[in-house]
Amino acid sequence: MHLPLIRCKALTGRICMATLKSKKPIKLKASPAKTKSKSGVSKTPILKETVSQEDKLFRIIIENSSDIIAIVGSDGKIEFVSPSIKRILGSNPKDLIGKRFTQFIYPDDAEKIGSLVAKVFKTRETVNLGEFRIRKRDGSIRCLEGKGKGIVDPSGKIKLIANAHDITDRKLAEEKILEKEEFYRKIAETAHDMIFQIDKNDVLEYVNEFGAKPFGKKPEDLIGKHRETLFPAYVDKRQRASLKKVFVSGTPLYFANEIPFPMGRMVLDTWLVPIKDDSGNVKSVFGISRDVTSSRLTQEELEKRTKEAEEAGARAQIYFDFLAHDIANLVSPILSYSETILSRQDVPPEIEGFASKIAEQSKQMASFIHNLRMLAEAEKVLPQNADALDLRSMLMEMGVAMKKESNKGVKATFDVPSTGKIEVIGGMHMRNAIMLGFSNAVRGRLEGDIQMEIKMVPVKKSDGKSFWQIRASLSNRSLSNEFKDVLSTPFNPSKRFKRRSANDLSFAIAIIEHFGGRVWSEDISPSDPSKGYTIVAELPRATGWSSEHST
Repeated sequence: MHLPLIRCKALTGRICMATLKSKKPIKLKASPAKTKSKSGVSKTPILKETVSQEDKLFRIIIENSSDIIAIVGSDGKIEFVSPSIKRILGSNPKDLIGKRFTQFIYPDDAEKIGSLVAKVFKTRETVNLGEFRIRKRDGSIRCLEGKGKGIVDPSGKIKLIANAHDITDRKLAEEKILEKEEFYRKIAETAHDMIFQIDKNDVLEYVNEFGAKPFGKKPEDLIGKHRETLFPAYVDKRQRASLKKVFVSGTPLYFANEIPFPMGRMVLDTWLVPIKDDSGNVKSVFGISRDVTSSRLTQEELEKRTKEAEEAGARAQIYFDFLAHDIANLVSPILSYSETILSRQDVPPEIEGFASKIAEQSKQMASFIHNLRMLAEAEKVLPQNADALDLRSMLMEMGVAMKKESNKGVKATFDVPSTGKIEVIGGMHMRNAIMLGFSNAVRGRLEGDIQMEIKMVPVKKSDGKSFWQIRASLSNRSLSNEFKDVLSTPFNPSKRFKRRSANDLSFAIAIIEHFGGRVWSEDISPSDPSKGYTIVAELPRATGWSSEHST
C-alpha cells in the first residue's frame, strides 16, 4: 500500500520527503502519544520534534526575509504572502489573501506577468519573471524583480511559488546614471571637438560625429576598428607612442601635430586622459582633439607679415641713415660757409642778415636729423629689454650743465633723496631725452633770469606700478601756449612749431613715452598762471624703492 508524503530526518541529519510502502497495513496515529523510557522519563517522538523545529526555522526565515514570498493558486488568487509585503506594498498580508495577484501589477506589465505565470502552471519550470512594477496602496509605483516556480501540493494541486525583491532604489540610481550618460553623450555629439576612446587593444571604443567627419564616415562605421588601420604608418607610430605613455604612466598627455585625413589635412591640439578601473589600472584612454588649423594658419600668416614688417623697417632704417648722412653732408658746408660770412667785418648788412638766417636754418636742420636718429635708435629697444638709468648721476651731470649757464641768468637747485637707488627704465636713451628736454626748456626761456627748482619724488600708483617724478618748477613765469601744445600733443600735424626748442621737446617727449613715461605741466597757482609752472616728467622705475608715497 502507498502512504502519504511525509517529512523525516535522515541519518545525516538532512530533512527529506519520503513515501512509505508496505504490503501489510500500517497504523499511524494522528498525534503520537508520549512514551516512557525504562527510567520513566517521557520522550517526544523524533519525527514530530524535527518537524516542529523545521517549521519554526522556516517561519523565522519567511517572516524576516526582505524579499516577497507568495503562493498563488491556479485561479490566480493569492493563498499566502510573506510579511515583507507590508513594507513594500503598504498592505497587511491577511488583506491580500484571496485576491487576484494581477490587480496589484502595473497595467502595462500585467499582460507580460500573466503570460509568464501561465507558463509556470503549464511547465512547472522555474521562470524568470524579470522586472515588473506594482502599485502601492498610496498609488505610488515600486519596481520588483523575481522568479516563479510551479509545485504540486500534497492534494495534487499545482501552485505557484514566487520570490521577488524590491529594486526601485537601484532602478532610480540607474536612471540617474543613464540621464548623466545621455547628458554627456549630447555634449559629446554636439561638441566641435573630436572626442574618442581607445582600449588597451588599440580598438576604437567610441568616437563622436565630429570625430568621424574627417574620415568621411559615421561613428558606427569606425567604432570597433583598430586605430592603426585608420592612419598612415608614420602617423600610427607617433600616436602609438603617445598612447603608450598614457597607459604606462597613468597621467594625461598633451601634444599638437598635423594629421592627414581622407577629407584633408588638419592641425590638431590633442589631450589624452587615462580611464582607470577600480584597481587603479588604466583600461582605456579618453581623448579630445581640437581643430586649430585656421588659427595656426592665421598665426603663421601673422608671423610672416610681422617678419616682413620688420624687414621693411630695417630697410627703411638703412635708407634713412643714407638720407640723413647725405643731408648732413649737404648742410654742413652751408653752415660753415654762412658762419664764415658772419665772421667777416666787411659784410654788408643785407648779406649778413641772409647769412644769419641760413646759419640758423642749417642748425635747425642738423638738430632735426640728429634728434630723428636718436628717436629711431630708442624705438629699436623694447622697454622690457632696456637698461636702467641712474637718475642721481644724471642730475649731477645736469647740475654741472646748469652752472655753465649761470652766467647767462640760469640758476637751479636740486632736491634729491640721498640714499637708495634712483633708477628708471631707458638707459642712455632716456638720459638723452631728459637732457634734450631740459636744455631746450632753458634755451626757450624768456628774457631775464631763471631760478629753477628740480625735485625728485617717488610715486606708487593704485595699480602697483612705481615711478620717479622729476619736477622742475619755475616761479613768476607763465608757460607759453606753444609749449603747452607740445606737452599735450607732440608732433601735432595740425601745428608747425616755429621755435627750435619746441620741436626738440617733441622728440624728448616721444622717447620718454616709448619707455612708459609721460610729461605734463602744472600751474603753481591754478588761479594765477603767472605765479609759475612745474614741468613733470614721470619715469617708470627700474628697481624697487622703500618709500610709501602713493597716488
